Amino acid sequence: MVAGLKGVAFLDDDEMVTSSSTENEVYLISKGGRKIVGKASLGKGKRIESLCVVPGTKRVLVADGDGTVCDVDFAKDPPTVNCVATSEHFEGPPPRLTSVAAWDESSCFVAGAIKDEKYKCSVRHVDLKSA
Repeated sequence: MVAGLKGVAFLDDDEMVTSSSTENEVYLISKGGRKIVGKASLGKGKRIESLCVVPGTKRVLVADGDGTVCDVDFAKDPPTVNCVATSEHFEGPPPRLTSVAAWDESSCFVAGAIKDEKYKCSVRHVDLKSA
């Protein structure tokens, strides 16, 4: 049983992804086959908050509660996980990222708030190529 599902995004007509914040994993699901066909672990300590698909790819960006953006590539077997931006990439205290949206293959935007200061919110650009 997987609990703590966070978000759903569609890769194509048959495949979609979702994630578990309790298992720290991203799942590739076949809608037609109605089963999990791939998964990638982000490792211990990650609290997945949001995910999105990079347009035109089988890459999924995942934002976590500690200010990290990870790039999960389901085009590779096994899928690869690369944490492309961490809290050190942002000015000031680390944000708790709650949303991520891919603009294209090289950039995304993340939204979040400073931990314990819910009124200090921001939307930030992340350059995926230089992060």
